[in-house]
Amino acid sequence: MLALKYLLPEFAGKTLVEARFNYEARITARLQHPGIPPVHEVGTAPDGRPFLAMKRIHGKNLAEKLEAEGPGVSRWLAVFESICQAVGYAHRHHIIHRDLKPGNIMVGAFGEVQVMDWGLAKVLGLRPEDVEPGDADSTVLPVVDDSDDNKTQPGSLLGTPAYMAPEQAIGAIELLDCRSDVFGLGAVLCALLTGLPPYVGTTTERTRMMAAQGKLGEAFARLDACGAEPALIALTKRCLAKDRDERPADAGKLAEEVAHLRRDAEERARAAELEKTREAVEGAERQRRQRLRNGAVTAVVVTLALGVGASAWFGYQSSIEAKAAVQAKEYADQQRGEARDAQQRAEKSEAQARRNAEAEKKAREETQLQKTNAEEQLRRTEWLVYAATLTRAENEFEKNNVGIAVNLLNECQWNLRGWEHAHLRKRFDSSKRTLRGHTDTVTSVAWSPDGQRILTGSWDGTAKVWDALKGQEVLSLKGHTWPVTSVAWSPDGQRILTGSYDNTAKVWDALKGQEVLSLKGHTRWVQSVAWSPDGQRILTGSYDNTAKVWDALKGQEVLSLKGHT
Repeated sequence: MLALKYLLPEFAGKTLVEARFNYEARITARLQHPGIPPVHEVGTAPDGRPFLAMKRIHGKNLAEKLEAEGPGVSRWLAVFESICQAVGYAHRHHIIHRDLKPGNIMVGAFGEVQVMDWGLAKVLGLRPEDVEPGDADSTVLPVVDDSDDNKTQPGSLLGTPAYMAPEQAIGAIELLDCRSDVFGLGAVLCALLTGLPPYVGTTTERTRMMAAQGKLGEAFARLDACGAEPALIALTKRCLAKDRDERPADAGKLAEEVAHLRRDAEERARAAELEKTREAVEGAERQRRQRLRNGAVTAVVVTLALGVGASAWFGYQSSIEAKAAVQAKEYADQQRGEARDAQQRAEKSEAQARRNAEAEKKAREETQLQKTNAEEQLRRTEWLVYAATLTRAENEFEKNNVGIAVNLLNECQWNLRGWEHAHLRKRFDSSKRTLRGHTDTVTSVAWSPDGQRILTGSWDGTAKVWDALKGQEVLSLKGHTWPVTSVAWSPDGQRILTGSYDNTAKVWDALKGQEVLSLKGHTRWVQSVAWSPDGQRILTGSYDNTAKVWDALKGQEVLSLKGHT
């Protein structure tokens, strides 16, 4: 069974959002783990919206289950351990999620866990030459609204404020690593133990400010009062530490610590049950011995009384003594029987505990074997599809359908690509030069009017000018505080225009690389820029639903075009 994930209608046709949507598919394709739903296909619906065909999970997300069933250690600790294992697998492959929260975690009908929504994920430590076009990290709109603190916030702030690490809340993208995800996991654990996320603000901005400042006093107070084991509370607080160095190194290490705590708790529970059974048996045995002693004393007293009585009553008293002895023996036998029954019950309980442990171990082994077999079958199937795709690509190239051939190569899963993929890509590549120097995704390019220079803009916040013949970097334009979204040359080639996510457009001297003007007036990021044919005016388009016309010499706003919704 498959589930289809569509881009929301309001984002259809917006290139950057669609790029992030496709980016989620490429990231997920790298992560072949039972706790991460695989993407089987990326396509386009009849209405033009892209979609992902993913494994369907029968269940509810963790936020829904937490609301329905309430917080608690025994109920959620095993689920949390599975979450950590899935995220730990991603960390071993140098990928961080950046939006971990109960709403992004599915729990199936049989307890299986799936970590969802990898659209904000980031690949750590890639060099520019290792990154395929469009593969590097970028800052884009996620496909949800921002109506509350538990939802992913759009714009330049990536993630969900209520579950966000301090370094993420201040927008320090360069500081994000596996420990930022560990904070998110600690935030999820806080919700599982207390029913609330670490940050609970009255507004979205208030929540973000709490996250940026690492204000966790209220969250720690809730943890101290939740009744969980002190060791588990201490681990949760370590995950939520404001200083990244105080957190566990990655989700894999956290999973190991959680597993250790869970095993210790199970051992203590078993030991307590055995101790309770032992005390019950010993108590029954003490009662039996006490009753036997009482019976013996009674028999002695009766015998003495008979000894001082009249001899005429001797036979009668002897019969009473015999009857008392029989009763004492019967009572003693009854107590011994009860003690034996208690001992047998204890032995049965211990044997059942051993059988349960063995059955649990066997079930885990069988589950692991099934997972291993399924993963192996999936790998074989994926490899066959990969090989067939390469063959199709080569056939299309031989027919001179280069575009189709390149698209087929781009469809191949990242984790399967080997030397043969690189060989075909090199054969199919008809480009003259490759310009390397940006540290993040290139968003826009433009030729100078004389064709001698090339202008590029990037998510790394810079624009660069290149010698078109030699492929060498000539200028690096630095001044924007967020990614550069669009670039343009003036008609005379003397000036450069850039638009950015920092809500501004800038004009630069194309020869010296100096900033000449900064055009400020848009309330959201500038998506597109253009020069008038005479070079006297500048046109900008923004996500604030307006376009503006500017005086290209003075930098003053001339017109504001409003009407788009």
